[in-house]
Amino acid sequence: MMTNPWPDDLPVDEATLDELERLLTTEAIGEGNAMPSGEIADRVGIDDGATNPTTRKAIKEGLLKARQIPVVSSNNGYYVAATPGDVAAEIQSQEGRIAGIEDRIRALETAMDAWDFEAADPTASATIPPHVKQRIDDDPLLTADDWLEHHGGEA
Repeated sequence: MMTNPWPDDLPVDEATLDELERLLTTEAIGEGNAMPSGEIADRVGIDDGATNPTTRKAIKEGLLKARQIPVVSSNNGYYVAATPGDVAAEIQSQEGRIAGIEDRIRALETAMDAWDFEAADPTASATIPPHVKQRIDDDPLLTADDWLEHHGGEA
């Protein structure tokens, strides 16, 4: 069963989405015909930034999710899967990315537990009085290093 055919937060109008669908389903079938997001944006007339966030979102939300077109990506760009193997390869790639993100999260949690944040924070030094620490926190131009340099590191 199809999901909502027109998501509320889609960044392009229906006519542009139709043109995007026509372009990819006729000219970008299979990995050998992958098309970079910048080329897609230019050809469909999406005025996008350097990394083409509007185009990418329209492909993901409009074509993949709403219209259920199996658009996948490679280092060469986006394309419509020509075989179930294309989809399986994309799923495997996404699962690898998830594993990498989960590994980084575990490493950050371990580092957070092991790191001595007070020792790394110059404002945690006992040589800076609490009222000065508050001024440093409140003033975007004042740093603990400035205060320590001016006062010779002593309160």
